[in-house]
Amino acid sequence: MDAPPTPQQHQQRLTHQHARRASDASDFTTIDWHETQKRAFERRAHAAAAAATSTSSFRLRFRHAAGSVAEGLRVWLVVFTVGVATALSAGAIDVVSVWLNDVKEGYCIAGPYLGRKIRLQLRRMDFMDGFSDTPMSRLHIILHIVCNDRFGFGWVVENVKVIGITLTVGSGLALGKEGPLIHIACCFGNIIAQLSATYRNNHAKRRHILTAAGAAGVSVAFGAPVGGVLFALEELAYYFPYKTMWRSFFCAMVGALVLKIVNPFRTGKLVWFEVKLSRRWHVFELPAFVLLGVLGGLLGSLFIRLNTILAGYRKRYWNERPILEVAVVALVTGLVGFSHAYLRVSTVDLVANLFRECADNHGDFHGMCAPAKERQVVVLLLFAAGIKFLLTVITFGTRIPAGVFTPTIAVGALFGRVLGIVMSAIQRQHPTDPFFTSCAIKPITNPCITPATYSIIGAAAFLAGTTRITVSLTVIMFELTGALSYVLPIMITVLVAKWVGDWSDVAIFPTESAPPGDGVTRSDDSLNSGDSGTDLVGRTHRGLYAALIAARGYPFLDPADEYLGDATVGDVIAKGVVALHARCAVRMAQQVIRSTRVRGFPVIAGHADGRVVGFVGRRELRDAIEIAKSGGNTDDDVLDFAEVQQADDIFGHARVVNVRQLVDAAPMTIPEDFPVWQTVEYFKKMGVRSVLVTTRENGVLKGILTRKDIIRFLASRYQ
Repeated sequence: MDAPPTPQQHQQRLTHQHARRASDASDFTTIDWHETQKRAFERRAHAAAAAATSTSSFRLRFRHAAGSVAEGLRVWLVVFTVGVATALSAGAIDVVSVWLNDVKEGYCIAGPYLGRKIRLQLRRMDFMDGFSDTPMSRLHIILHIVCNDRFGFGWVVENVKVIGITLTVGSGLALGKEGPLIHIACCFGNIIAQLSATYRNNHAKRRHILTAAGAAGVSVAFGAPVGGVLFALEELAYYFPYKTMWRSFFCAMVGALVLKIVNPFRTGKLVWFEVKLSRRWHVFELPAFVLLGVLGGLLGSLFIRLNTILAGYRKRYWNERPILEVAVVALVTGLVGFSHAYLRVSTVDLVANLFRECADNHGDFHGMCAPAKERQVVVLLLFAAGIKFLLTVITFGTRIPAGVFTPTIAVGALFGRVLGIVMSAIQRQHPTDPFFTSCAIKPITNPCITPATYSIIGAAAFLAGTTRITVSLTVIMFELTGALSYVLPIMITVLVAKWVGDWSDVAIFPTESAPPGDGVTRSDDSLNSGDSGTDLVGRTHRGLYAALIAARGYPFLDPADEYLGDATVGDVIAKGVVALHARCAVRMAQQVIRSTRVRGFPVIAGHADGRVVGFVGRRELRDAIEIAKSGGNTDDDVLDFAEVQQADDIFGHARVVNVRQLVDAAPMTIPEDFPVWQTVEYFKKMGVRSVLVTTRENGVLKGILTRKDIIRFLASRYQ
């Protein structure tokens, strides 16, 4: 028997295997977070052991310590660079999209490059005298940095995305830039992280950078760094360790700070519709806020249902004609939008005017603040809300960079403004009514009811009903308004919208999932569904993104999915599993590699003994074959995967190659009578990709259970 490899050879082999296996994770495969953590711990342990046992201990210890410090600094440098790049891209998008929207309304001859609204804003602030820096000059610097060839060809894709969302927002379509900004930030995170070998060869570590980048995207989109961190925790991260939270916080802070320095709107605001509320709310307004939450939940659920239906229709009839579809949608948007006074402006301008209090408005926006025109304004606002709602339904999902945040905020703000105007009119007509007693107690708040606050509450309600985001949305709206006193009504409205939306998804607008096999490449016998009987699947978080993921059949295990039946793991496990023996001929190992496509193989004790003694990945098995061949062996030689007591030696005098260091000697196992509901939580909490299923008595292998098997099982029960 060959001598086992030295610790140095073991470490090199582990590093080599990790690099090769990590490169496979980019091909839309599931990351096993448990296995990734274990490999990282092994590498660190071997490096520390090698430094501690060396004769030149001081030098190696110093090198090990310096390497650890350098790796830590590299992480923060990558996160910092991602935040800066995201903020600069957001600034470029803001400047150009605002200028494109201004061109439709006119421009100033003295400075056409500034845009009409920005130049008027600068005049009001009396900043024009001696003004030398311009948004276009700053934009030139931004584009020069982004287009620099030193960053590699991946930046070309990033530039296309930035240009696409800029033209989309500038065109006036019923779309926003917030969602694409998150995507752009993640693209930056992926490209910049790959400049370092630490992340280029470790897809799991790169996912942590993408989570931090997503937080920066929300931060620059809404001017809400804290909300961005919570959004990454609530929506983006499937696995969110403590260190990722700090990196996300730092990346979001850098993005917001750089965008503040860029100052794309020349107002000091991070977003165009940022407001500062100066009036307080009253207790008698809570029923109206709850009503907005109910309306937001119903409309959000209706939006999800209509959009998923349209997505299926689009896939069947418009999949081969994306350019024609976009042209038709743009034409319809232009014709309908310019026929309505409130829809002629861009969506961000509309939201900005809806969010402003009448006392702070620079001019009356089409009579919105005129009491004499209240009935006419209410009718126009309702028509605008309905038109914007339908345009968003048909536009979101086309083959252009598209975000749903801004248009849903606009629809909710329109409905909220209507309710605010109605409430204000009722209060003015009945000022002495006991229901409005607090208005008489606090005469300083004049007017007593501010319709702008209802616009903000309505925007949060409809956005919550569409996306089912709760905690991060509340913080984002708080950071947008800067009013701590409005956190409570926003929380109440968001919760009501989510509850009503979840209820209406089941009771009024039920959505359909894709067939269980869609998007999951498995053989027909990989799922033994059995009798569905009384099994139920609880899906308490069916927002727009989750609905689209389910409709397209992507293999994603939603953290909110729950199984409420009594099935066991034995009903779900894959049948016909290929297992290797503790001692396996090289010829047999090569045949297994050629005849299968699975990612790993259980290792059992022997022919008559099916006890699980380990697990070897596909890459590790190939490495074992290469190690055996490097010793000049023939195909009749034997790979030794585990130490077991053999009753008889069927290989005779064949040479045995020790490859135990490549085998996971303690794989994750569960008994076959383990309940499925607990297994679902096991996969969600542990982040594992697959587990071995054994008998409870003696640990004999019964099969393999993968995350995709669980997803297909839940999908079949849900339908």
